Amino acid sequence: TEGGLFFTQEEYMREGVTTEKLAKYHDWEQNLIRTYMEHDLIAIEPLPSYESFHIMEDFIESRPSHEQQHLVKALKRSRPFACFKYAADDLGILKKWYEFKDEAQNRMAEKWLHDEGLAIIEGKIVRRK
Repeated sequence: TEGGLFFTQEEYMREGVTTEKLAKYHDWEQNLIRTYMEHDLIAIEPLPSYESFHIMEDFIESRPSHEQQHLVKALKRSRPFACFKYAADDLGILKKWYEFKDEAQNRMAEKWLHDEGLAIIEGKIVRRK
């Protein structure tokens, strides 16, 4: 069956809301849930912050030592995600960081799809048989 991906972090998606439980939600939530149920959409949890942090650590390991020092300091500050981005920009490697992050997230998405029994065929997400 063809389906789609539905990005959400709403609790009702994780709980597997049935039609009978819809009454306790706002109208806009009911519409969202009905769409989810009618179109065979799959709830995807947002990437936990610790996973994003690991991606930054992997990026640091791939960089020369003088860049590593600057990036490690950024991670030790308050607001490490913002500081890391600013540090990468200061070093002139922000584009490389985004490319690295995109590749890592794509690998994670491919693994997730595989684990869920899904595949991308001709640009569509389908259940593997």
